[in-house]
Amino acid sequence: MREAFAAAVATGLLVTGLLTTTVAAPTLEAGTGRAPAPADRLRLTRTLSLPQGDRVACAVPADCRLWASALQDAAAALDPVLPAGPLGAVTLVAPTAAGQAAVLGTGPGTRPAATTLRVDARMVARGAAPASQRGRTWIVVNPEVARTGGDLPRQVLVHELVHVRTLAPDLPGPLWVEEGYAVALTHRVLGPTVGPVVPASSVGAAEAAVDAALGRSAPVAGGPSGWPSDDWVPLTIDDYGVAGRIVEGLAARLGWDRVARWYAASEAGAGSLAAARAQLSGRTVIAELR
Repeated sequence: MREAFAAAVATGLLVTGLLTTTVAAPTLEAGTGRAPAPADRLRLTRTLSLPQGDRVACAVPADCRLWASALQDAAAALDPVLPAGPLGAVTLVAPTAAGQAAVLGTGPGTRPAATTLRVDARMVARGAAPASQRGRTWIVVNPEVARTGGDLPRQVLVHELVHVRTLAPDLPGPLWVEEGYAVALTHRVLGPTVGPVVPASSVGAAEAAVDAALGRSAPVAGGPSGWPSDDWVPLTIDDYGVAGRIVEGLAARLGWDRVARWYAASEAGAGSLAAARAQLSGRTVIAELR
């Protein structure tokens, strides 16, 4: 998930109950008229350094080992299909609930399971991150995910590492492509039962969208019938699932290598949002897929 969408988007592997959890908005320090320092807002009390330069920083010390283990397991699961690049090191931040809201700049009620972002000057200026972290990739996790037990932390981190390893925080491409690709690759490495169960009607719609895309033989204005719109923003867990099913449908027809090339053409090779959208409408989408 790109930072610009953090207020509206929750990851496709979100715990449904977290969507309705109320989080207190960050406040100014009493009597100072300024935002609290990053250390005060995030309440981070322990940091672990991992191989390849990864770090885990937690508000609850006991959470650090859980998240460190989940991050290493997620990376190992993803390595065979999407290896980490030379700049793939991340800092996983597990703050308090209020700290999560402070980092993302969101209000009460927005509790994504995880968000991948690049620390920039704006975050530093508003006290959401220390200056030493500028330019670093953060995966900011919801602290409640660690309380669910089971495999959810690893599932969430596989999804987020897809964003990290495809440089999604820096790319201008359509959001549905980023999220659909992350959902699809998570299913590829962890199994199709991970994440949301997509209703049969939505599965049919996704398959029809794939048919429409592959059936285009000439340039046509706009995207293929049933294709997610350029301004797609997921409102439900099912929205993520449908985007993932479209990418999986393309992979089933054409192979993962071709889908990876299409993803790169619509994202990293775009250079601008307009160019990225052009990759998804007209003849170019067929050329890249085939």
